[in-house]
Amino acid sequence: MKKVGIVLEGGGMRGAYTAGVLSWLLKNNFKADVVVGISSGAMYGAFYAANQEELMKKAAIDIAPDKDNVGIRPFLREGQLVAYDRLYDQELYKAGFDNKRLLNSFAEYECGVYSLDSYETLWKTNQDIADNGSWIKAACALPIFGRFVKIKETLYTDGGVTTMIPVKRALAKGVDKLLVITTKSPQYVRPPFPKYQIWLLKNIIYRKHPQLVKDFLSRTEVYYQERQLVDELVKNKKALNLYPTRETGVTRYKGNRDQFLDLFQLAYDNCEEHRQTIESFFKKETE
Repeated sequence: MKKVGIVLEGGGMRGAYTAGVLSWLLKNNFKADVVVGISSGAMYGAFYAANQEELMKKAAIDIAPDKDNVGIRPFLREGQLVAYDRLYDQELYKAGFDNKRLLNSFAEYECGVYSLDSYETLWKTNQDIADNGSWIKAACALPIFGRFVKIKETLYTDGGVTTMIPVKRALAKGVDKLLVITTKSPQYVRPPFPKYQIWLLKNIIYRKHPQLVKDFLSRTEVYYQERQLVDELVKNKKALNLYPTRETGVTRYKGNRDQFLDLFQLAYDNCEEHRQTIESFFKKETE
């Protein structure tokens, strides 16, 4: 039987697009065999694997635009630029997230977290998330914007430090076809790190973690390598890449409710445009 995988890029608040695509898939009963997510993609991928379709929209449209979640307010309250404690310890559970549901998921789910012990990205599974929902918080805690997340005496951060579009991880799971959901178009140009930011990372912010800094500064090169792999898979009809086909005003850490709703709806529209291809991908045919 064909094995279908879903790959989810991060993107902060632009993950509203990811939420829209996954919501559409669940509404239309398209269920993948493997789901691999990074950063916000890890969170929405968990909602998808847990079959919590309504939670997608709540998180993307109601929770994300809250001004208490990004900027000066969370910095004053939590000492970090994104209210990770409020979001991942309180708001998502109030909205209905049930990490235990991953134990009975239709999909093999994984999210990436970067270990400050081994300085590598580790992959956490359905069982891991069901045992401890804080792995989702760790997977979304991007360096600079948030503190490291401590789990069982080890510190972790966003697995996006080493991989932003985790296609290779999904391919290693033996999938035949991939639905790759990115929050940026294939034409996106990743800007270089400003020199002052490099200096701060090396000498102030993460001076005790030189390997983390090295990996973080390699993100641009890694991104283009992964982007090239996606393009090759699409060209060979082994993958479909869904991405926002226009800008809605939502950025990584900024946007209002109307813009988020627009981005969420854009995902639905893009899915409808590619309905036949998506149906073909999810059709369970014997090879």
